[in-house]
Order: sequence, then C-alpha cells, then structure tokens
Amino acid sequence: MKKLALFLVLILLLASVAGCTTGKTTKPAETTGGSASGEGGLLFAEPVTLTMTIVENASYPYDKESFIRKKVLELFNVDLDITSVQDGYYDKINLDIASGDLDDIIYNTNYNELIKAGNDGAYVDYNEHMDKMPNFNAWVNDRKDLVSYFLSAEGKLFISPNEGYGDVGNRTFWLYRKDVFEKHDLKPPTTDEEVYEVAKKLKELYPNAYPVSNRGTYWERIGVQWNTGYPMYYSDLTGKWSFGPTEDNFKDMLIFFNKLYEEELIPPNILTIDTKGWQDIISTDKGFMTSDYIARIDFFNSPMREQNPDFTLAFMPPFKGGANGTPKHSIQETLVFAGLSVSSSSKMKEEAIKYVDNMYTDASEELYSWGVEGESFEKVDGKKQYIDVPEGAGYQFVIAKYGFFQRGFFARVDPEAMGSPYSVDTLAAYQEAPKHDHVLRAPFVPFKEDAMETKNILEPNILTHMEEAVANFLIGQKDFSEWDTYKKELDNLGLQDLIELYNSSYDEFMSTQE
Repeated sequence: MKKLALFLVLILLLASVAGCTTGKTTKPAETTGGSASGEGGLLFAEPVTLTMTIVENASYPYDKESFIRKKVLELFNVDLDITSVQDGYYDKINLDIASGDLDDIIYNTNYNELIKAGNDGAYVDYNEHMDKMPNFNAWVNDRKDLVSYFLSAEGKLFISPNEGYGDVGNRTFWLYRKDVFEKHDLKPPTTDEEVYEVAKKLKELYPNAYPVSNRGTYWERIGVQWNTGYPMYYSDLTGKWSFGPTEDNFKDMLIFFNKLYEEELIPPNILTIDTKGWQDIISTDKGFMTSDYIARIDFFNSPMREQNPDFTLAFMPPFKGGANGTPKHSIQETLVFAGLSVSSSSKMKEEAIKYVDNMYTDASEELYSWGVEGESFEKVDGKKQYIDVPEGAGYQFVIAKYGFFQRGFFARVDPEAMGSPYSVDTLAAYQEAPKHDHVLRAPFVPFKEDAMETKNILEPNILTHMEEAVANFLIGQKDFSEWDTYKKELDNLGLQDLIELYNSSYDEFMSTQE
C-alpha cells in the first residue's frame, strides 16, 4: 500500500491555484529583424531577462533548470526569471499591484481577478498592441469564438488565451471497471435506469461497495446528461442563461441520485468525501463507475495492475439522464482559463509583448510541446515520440522531465504531444470521447462594473440557500413535495432578477462581438 500511495501522490494532477514572487526590472534590449519563431536569428539581438510570476502545482513544481527554459534562452535570447509559490497567489499579486512591484509577466488563472486588475490599469490590453503582435493577431482572428471567452465586458484582452491544453489534460467523462463488468457479464449502462439496475447488481455482488462513486456531486459536469446545468448556465437549447437547480430536469437528476443514496449505491459521505477517500474506494473494489479526469485511467491502472493484472478502469460512454436527457458528456472543463498577462508598468513591456507574440508561431508550438528533435523527441516511423518517457507516464512526467506544459510555458499546445505519453488504454479513451461531446456552452458572462455590483448583492444569498436545499434533497432531509416552495424561496431572494441580469449582460456583450 505504501508503494501505491506514493505512486498516487507522485502523479496527482489536480491542485489548487496559488503563488507569489517579487518584482524585478531589466534594461530593455534591442530586437533583431530575425524570425520571431527563433529560426533565422534570435528573437532579441541582446540577452533579455523577463521576470514572471507563476502559480505552482505541488505535484509538478517548477524547475528553473528545465529543458524548455534553457531552450528559450538559447533560441530566443530570453532569460525567464521565474518565482513560483503555492499559497496566497492572488493575495501576493494584488499586493504587488498596489506597491507597483509587479513582475513583467503574470500567469493568470482567475477571470474575475484578471478583469478587476486589468480594468484598474495593471495589465496591458493586447488589443491595443496588435500591430506589434503579428503572430498573435493572426491566431486571434482565426479563433474569435474561443478568444471571446477571455475578453472583458468591454472587449479588452488582458490575457493570452491557450488552445489544446485542456482538450487532453482536462477532459472528464464517466469511467468504469471494465474487468469487473466483464467478469459478471454486465454491459455499460446507456440510461440512468440501467445505471441503477447495474449498481444494484454490483451491490449484491460486493455488499460493502458503493458502485457509483464520485468525489463530489459534480452537478455542473453531469447535468448536461439531464439537459440541465449548475448553477447558472447557458442553455444551448434556448440560447439563454438559466438557473439549473430550479428546472424540472434538475429535479429529475436529484431524484435519481437520492434513490442511489437511499439504497447505499453512492457513498454516504458524498457531500464531504475527499480525494483520498474516493481513491480508496476505487482502488479497493468498492467503486465501479465514476466521473473524473482522463488521467485517472493510468493513475489507477498502472499501480493497481501490480496487484491485480486484470484491473482496468476504462472510458464509459455517457448515459441518457431522465426522460428528457441526452447521452453526451460535458466538455466545459476542456476550456482552461489560463494565460500570460503583461504588466502595464513594466520597463520591459515591449519585450514582454514580443515574447508573448512569439509563443503563437508554428515553430513555438512545436518547441513548447515537443522541444528539439534529437534532444527531447525523435521520430519513429514518421511519428514523434518523446525520448526517455515511458508509456503510461502521463504528461505530468513530461512536465517534470522537460518542463513542457508547465504553468507559464504554454499557449498553443499540440494535443498529440500532450497525449502521447498516455497508455494504450488512455489513448483509446481520448480517441473515443469526442464522439460523445456535448457542445461547449458559454462558460460565464462578462459583467460590467455596475452589473457586477448588483450580481454580488443578489447571488451569494441565492447560492447559499440553493446549495443547502439541494444537499438536503439529495440525502432525503428535504422531501421533493417541497420543490415548489423551494423555488418560491429563491424567487423571493431575487432569482428572476439575477437571471435577467445574466441575460441582459450577456446580450450586451455579444452585441459587441458581431
């Protein structure tokens, strides 16, 4: 077990956002007339040092001796002076903004923090510098829908969007114990009713198990299967923002999971279960269906097969939820809000902008994804593969070995590169999953300042009341005969006004994108 626990810790992918650093300045350098891709000349004629703040993931801490950082210096003449920490990231960023000590480049992951700081003048609006960013400008013009998710309500772009990262690293879907299902001649369920029947059968076979085991309720992820969302979501059916937890389809989803709860087919601590508790369930033949990240396939299969060679956690197609549902899975988490912002007060502002622009060339996509042929990758039968990266290691191994995909080191990501270290099992899931994708819903509304103030008054009380009620419906402490009363209580707190605010703000924003 110690070996298993160590393995799980080493490859744990998910970590919360945090970080800090101090600001530094460097004398501006002259730029060359060479290619911004690093081909045909350095990006800068003289060495340039750019300071950068990134948030660090404890599972793959930043390494200043990484291959990619050294290559950026060698090929672009850019020395990235990076400080990364794990705790109090935006507290530190805000202090640096207030003191005027912000680094040249900031890795941002929080939309609201970014927009507030950007509107206060802390960050450059890239839209005002497109004449100096030919590579970025061309990329943006080809991806206006994607880029719109990164804009402020006024259409300002304070962050460099990314593409390709989330499609591989952040995919989520249902997984099931294929070996257990095959052993007992069970088929992957295609409806919620079949999920219930299969779960009951598994409970009979494994009395101490909780056949459907998620590490949380995940309403926002699985709601699409019932044609609903959580909490406020953009409906592709109506073209409007709606509050999922008051919809009939959401009620149907709650009734289904309440039934699973009452019959002990999901963990009794579903509302409080932590990641370790969930891992213990999946790894000890107590959980057989779960919704989680693609990387969890290798995360469990690799160590568990040392004890049980047949152990196989595999992709399970999404099932139809309720009478009005659809057998599709959400792809919202493939949209990763992360990118680089340039400090408007930086003495190296022009150099930083040029460096960011350079990340959007074809050559840079290859460099930041694969590195250099013969050094970090080779071609086998015409196909690229990393050097000294074992099958099934996952992209977190690549981060540790070469620094590719590290925070602050990606913009255009080659999905093939990021997925290549996965095992055969995971690659099969990656190829199958897109066949079951739900459409990407608008992730959030860019609110103007006055609308945000109103939202901040209305929304907290509404969400608090809703979350408590939904939890009580789930565990049976609130009867579904009280559903209409619960909806009226939310209306009394201003829910309809909040819905209208979302839609009017979104419509206003979209009118500027036409």
